[in-house]
Amino acid sequence: WKWAGEPYKSTMLITPQADLEVKYRGNVRPFTCWLMQWPTAQREIDAAVEDGYWSVPAFMYANDLYEKYALIPEKFISQIYMGDELFKKYTDLNAELSPQMNPIINDFKNRALNGEIANFNTEWTQYIDSLYAAGMQKLIDEVFNLDEYEKYSPGDKYKIKAPLY
Repeated sequence: WKWAGEPYKSTMLITPQADLEVKYRGNVRPFTCWLMQWPTAQREIDAAVEDGYWSVPAFMYANDLYEKYALIPEKFISQIYMGDELFKKYTDLNAELSPQMNPIINDFKNRALNGEIANFNTEWTQYIDSLYAAGMQKLIDEVFNLDEYEKYSPGDKYKIKAPLY
């Protein structure tokens, strides 16, 4: 493809596959991961500023609210961040400890959603203590606090407003 005019603001002129070299034909987007769709954030911001049409995504991107309010965990349970051995250890420990921890989690969640908790501060402390007693401490000591468990990095995914390619 090529731009009809100014890059990122004009229409993309798509080259028909029949006109492409053979090596470029076929599925041309196999490795785009989360960018499966063309990022339109900058185009939406420009339209909002120039034409006054503000959408929620345009406002969020223009004011960097996606990045500001993103819930970014300290560590992310993933084989990529943990490595194969640690991930297997986590899944085994989690399978072993879940029968003890899940009833505690479900009970607290149900009582909270049904408005049955009078004092969240004291109940929360009891809830956390119960989780630790049911095996959470073992998970923390043997998995989460290890140095080989890398901290999560969101990269630039909340900053990207225009295509990378």
